[in-house]
Amino acid sequence: MTGGHELSAADRALLAATGVLAHEGLFLPEVMQLLDATDAACRRSAQAQARSEGFHPPASVTVATVLAGIGGTARSEVAAAIILASADLTRVDHLFPTRSGRPQVSNGEIATHLRAATPDDHGRLMLLADFLTTLQGMEAATLALRLLRLCIDSGAYHVQLEGLNTIRTFVNETSDTPLGNEIAADLQSIDLSGNLGLSTLQVEILHAYGLVDFHYDGDVNAEIEGILQGPVDEDSIARAHSIVSNQFEEIISEPYFTAVESLDPTDKVRLYVIAALGPPTPGLTNDWLLRELVASADRAALPALRHWATQLELSGFYPQGSTACYLLAMQGCALHIDTPPQLASCQTDDEAAWQCYGAIIFWLDKPGLCDEEVAAQCASHWQQLTGPLLPAAADPLVRFYRASGSYEQDGRPVFARIILRFPAEARQILQWSIRHRDTLTSVFPSADQEDRARTIIDMLGTVGNTETIDVLHVFTDDQTLGGAAIDAIKQLTDQRS
Repeated sequence: MTGGHELSAADRALLAATGVLAHEGLFLPEVMQLLDATDAACRRSAQAQARSEGFHPPASVTVATVLAGIGGTARSEVAAAIILASADLTRVDHLFPTRSGRPQVSNGEIATHLRAATPDDHGRLMLLADFLTTLQGMEAATLALRLLRLCIDSGAYHVQLEGLNTIRTFVNETSDTPLGNEIAADLQSIDLSGNLGLSTLQVEILHAYGLVDFHYDGDVNAEIEGILQGPVDEDSIARAHSIVSNQFEEIISEPYFTAVESLDPTDKVRLYVIAALGPPTPGLTNDWLLRELVASADRAALPALRHWATQLELSGFYPQGSTACYLLAMQGCALHIDTPPQLASCQTDDEAAWQCYGAIIFWLDKPGLCDEEVAAQCASHWQQLTGPLLPAAADPLVRFYRASGSYEQDGRPVFARIILRFPAEARQILQWSIRHRDTLTSVFPSADQEDRARTIIDMLGTVGNTETIDVLHVFTDDQTLGGAAIDAIKQLTDQRS
């Protein structure tokens, strides 16, 4: 079972137990075969998508969705993910093997399975990382270095993170040893500057080896002044983004944080605007910058807000961040301009649906409008969403639901304000969508249909009515959606009583 199957509670429990037993060396060949088969299936799916859509999902997207379960249901519905999740418990509870009375998996067994690994064997590498973090000694540390090299070469964020976290557990016992020097040399040769999370961890490990000099000889203030006074181009955008990001690199943050915080509000906004004009990064994502710019209420933020309100970033492994960027940009634009920005590319129904919701968000956040004026401005967009755009209309709401980091008003995130302000329209879309869940479309290259259906049901629990209860009763016996349907029905019944 490599995924794509409905799993019963008994199936999940058995798979979870298998993950724990694998840590003791039991069923390890079978587990590795399952993990490798899952990765192979993912590669075939990615290749098919590339042929049919001209887009090949990055490795980080596949791993995040299928094995890490980011923004989806992999942790509960994909066999490989369940095994990895349970095996991960060994990282937390090192005493389990002692209590079980059986020894944990040996260095020799790990070495055997590591020799057979390639950078594309993501599940295998993640499982071996879990095992190695509970071991000690130079033999295990040598295996950890071999694992790190494969993890880095994978190009997949979560796999790279596992490799770095594993090598970090061996810093103390390898410091001032030839192996420690080899590990440090490898770390110094890796360029992770494009990812704040990975590069921070890399710097922390090098610091633990005593190889990072945190004395800063440059003048951050002078560099910022040069950025603010010079032209806005790729170089200045990259430099601005680096300075802003370095505020959060714990070990080297002090000079950058001090310099940025010493800026007057106008210059700080200008620096953040320049930094936000660059491409998205998996570390310090641009949604943080946009949140700061929206909160500033400064019209000088408009270039960055327009930039993100006129595009949908689909290439990153973290669609929640991309979604938050769009939501924040539309909210911010509403403070400064009279009409909602239009997407630079709006050639598909999915893009048109996003543009409709963007306009609705704009008018909801436009200062000074009464409820009747907001309804009038949004009416034509709802007519599109509840009419010709129905197959594309649910997925954006689901994406908004997951992007909880968007700028809140009245203590409510964007998705809640949309469906509560327009419950009849939202209910029409959601009820149609749950009935036709297999035909729904998405602007994103990868969509988890089961998780989307569950989220639709959750939202119906908020805006549903008596008719909704009848619609949801159909799903109460469904193995995948039954629990969500029962919860939503109970919520709606309690609202009526």
